[in-house]
Formats: sequence, C-alpha cells, structure tokens
Amino acid sequence: MIRFAPQLLASVALALTPAAAPARSTTGVATLAPGTAHPARLVIDGKPWRCADGVCRGAAELRAVAIERTCKDLTRQLGAIETLAIGGMTLDRARLAECNPRAAERVAER
Repeated sequence: MIRFAPQLLASVALALTPAAAPARSTTGVATLAPGTAHPARLVIDGKPWRCADGVCRGAAELRAVAIERTCKDLTRQLGAIETLAIGGMTLDRARLAECNPRAAERVAER
C-alpha cells in the first residue's frame, strides 16, 4: 500500500485541480457586402459556418480575442463584411474596421 501512496496522492491532486472554464459559445451572424461571392459552408475560427443570400451564420465564442479572430477569419475568407453580431453584441464601425479594412474603405467611399 505504501508504494502506491505517491500515485494515489498524485491522482487525487489531479482530480481536485480546477479545470479551465469552457468558452461560452453562441451564434455569430455576418452580413456580407453586396455582391460578395460566398461558399455555402466554411470554417471560421475552427467552427462551421453556413452562408446564404449574403448572410453567414455559425458558432462563435463570447471572448474579445475570439470575436476579433472570427472577424479576421471572415474577412480573410469572404472579403468585406458589413456587420458582425455575436451573441447579441454587434461590432461598432471602429471595431469592425480594425479587423476588416475593406469595410472601412467602403464606408469612406459613401
């Protein structure tokens, strides 16, 4: 029994170690610039998204860094996006322009 004590203690310590909190996942919705070609399905930030009629929807996380990564992935794969809303939070023009320079150019043209 004594020779198993270190392994038993290590197992108990591992079991009692708190796990990282899972990221809160929600739905993201991106509106594409008029005339933007898009695939029916794509992977954004490692999660499946579907696009139809100029709107793309998919799973997204409610963390600032994840939202920024989602925006950058969308613009890299699709081009300019007009709006991005994740979990009821819509990116304002300034934040959208940071990850989406093509949208900023379109706003400046108006």
